[in-house]
Amino acid sequence: TPEQDALALIRLKLEDLASVHACTVLPRGAELVVVGPTRGEEVTGWARSAFGGWKAAPPASAECERWRAGRPSLAAEPKRLERTQLAITYLQEPDPRVSILLPAPSVRSEDYIPYVVLARAIFWRALTQDDTLRHSGATYTISTQINDGFSNFSLLELRGLLEQSVVRESLRRLVEDSWALPESLTEADLDTAKRMIRTELLSDLAYNARFADRVVWLLRQGQDPSQVASWLDAIGQLDLERARDVARRWLKDTRPSIVMRAAPQKITAGLGLDVQLRELVFTRDPQAHRKAGAAGDG
Repeated sequence: TPEQDALALIRLKLEDLASVHACTVLPRGAELVVVGPTRGEEVTGWARSAFGGWKAAPPASAECERWRAGRPSLAAEPKRLERTQLAITYLQEPDPRVSILLPAPSVRSEDYIPYVVLARAIFWRALTQDDTLRHSGATYTISTQINDGFSNFSLLELRGLLEQSVVRESLRRLVEDSWALPESLTEADLDTAKRMIRTELLSDLAYNARFADRVVWLLRQGQDPSQVASWLDAIGQLDLERARDVARRWLKDTRPSIVMRAAPQKITAGLGLDVQLRELVFTRDPQAHRKAGAAGDG
């Protein structure tokens, strides 16, 4: 919980941080990525000046095992939620802020690139929906982002601001639209999303620093950096049938984890979604929790 995290931070000692650093920040398997018209000898010289030269990685000590235990299997897919989770923090804010998390394939999966395109299709559909979601400008735009820093899965995050007067309808529509994507995705949606992703990828390849970031990320995931070129081909070859198939596997009826920050009100009444609810109230008004409603299932 946030309370437990806060207490753990207070109890954290300098020796703990030094131990974590010594066990996890090692030169073993380090990769040096150079992009641009620079010779490797120059860069290694800079590295030696900054870090005092490269040293062999020390053998792992017994105390380091605690930081290496419990790593997930790269072949295992994380367990999916059986019920939608909804956590609401009640604050005195004018508009509800929402973050919706959904499981996504890892970069190693054949579904990864199609899913990246699907995520952008969700963004485009939310951006162009009718006034029920009232995406009238950047303030209310729902953005999508894939957190692909994990070893055996990724997370799709939809986040943004919702219109106060239609917060229930907006939240329900966002969730139900992701569930319905296998049937409702159109050729026009797919073509627009493919152009967006392809343009972003080509833009990354056009700048040295961003290209270096891509290479480092792929190396960290155990992938060959040259596969970026194959991604461009995969995006171009992605057809509607394949996209819908990936959507069925990853989005259809998948239960999300939802976090909201909103002014005190009974959001779950009439929401139309079966949720496991947790509520937190941060306010100077001791009666605000009565406005928000008691915690329980929605």
